[in-house]
Amino acid sequence: MKRGLAVLFVLGAGFAAQILGAQGAATPPGLAATAGQALLVRGPERVAGLPFFSPNAISALRGEYLLGKDRLEFWFTREALVFSPPWKEDPALAPALARGARSLRSPLGFVVAWSYPRYTLILAFPLESSFNKGFAEALSRRFGFFFDNAADDAGLSFPALVEF
Repeated sequence: MKRGLAVLFVLGAGFAAQILGAQGAATPPGLAATAGQALLVRGPERVAGLPFFSPNAISALRGEYLLGKDRLEFWFTREALVFSPPWKEDPALAPALARGARSLRSPLGFVVAWSYPRYTLILAFPLESSFNKGFAEALSRRFGFFFDNAADDAGLSFPALVEF
């Protein structure tokens, strides 16, 4: 009986580490995304203020995905955003679902924003990584499903695994 409990404890601890990793704890050792996959390792967490805009208190949810060795930051907001220069419209970056995509090169990396009728998504790629359109489109599609099935922001989650 004690051995069975020990096995359950170990299995439960591994599962808890994955859950905590998704909520913001350090990424558990050995947790890695394989080719064609990205893992949510942090979020969603409520934030006040979006980077890449002048000082603001825009209400948003933030998350972080592990894509290969890169950690990509991701934001969702229902607030109406004004994209002034240096944001540039770039139709080549737009998933089929988005009205338009805008991009920004910043000292922190390459940032893409997609505006939808009821929300905006922002995804930041670190300077040393390259833009992955397949991941961006898959994340946009999967998030749309989660958004459509959440009663409100309290019930909204981010996809834990994005395959592309």
